[in-house]
Amino acid sequence: MEPSADRPLPSRGHYETPPGFKSDLEMLDRYQAFSAEILRIALLGLSGLGFFVSSFLVVAKKTAAERTLNVPDEAKYWVIASAVAFGCSAAAALFHRYCSTNSMACQLRILRLEVAQLRSPDSKKERSIKKERKERQLMFVGSTIFIAAAPLALSVAGLAFAKALAVLLYGSQYH
Repeated sequence: MEPSADRPLPSRGHYETPPGFKSDLEMLDRYQAFSAEILRIALLGLSGLGFFVSSFLVVAKKTAAERTLNVPDEAKYWVIASAVAFGCSAAAALFHRYCSTNSMACQLRILRLEVAQLRSPDSKKERSIKKERKERQLMFVGSTIFIAAAPLALSVAGLAFAKALAVLLYGSQYH
């Protein structure tokens, strides 16, 4: 069968990507670039925190078993809170990338199914479209939550790390 102007080439059992979908992919790429930057900063912060702890807070002894963390308890809690927040920020950035990619895949499947439904109506295709829309909506919500949570957790991590430094430099009386 020859392709014609009104009938696009088949693609993986469905139909070609609808026009305008490229702009959706470009927008997805920009959101994921932001998410990747948050992930990079969170991992950099986590590694910097590990370097700080191992270089400045651990009292060196002859063996690894004798090494201790020689800091006030309040500073320990802030360092731990910072590490947890950096980890949560990285996890939220990764979950955002998963949800946003999956939502775009659902969107593409919906568009292809709608084109196929227009060409040959079928109740099975209609059910598939409804199922994909529900999944897409769930992924949109997850993407929104995680893209907001990632920089928030990164901010909390930075503040907790700053508080730990303040406690170490000025003592527990610093508030």
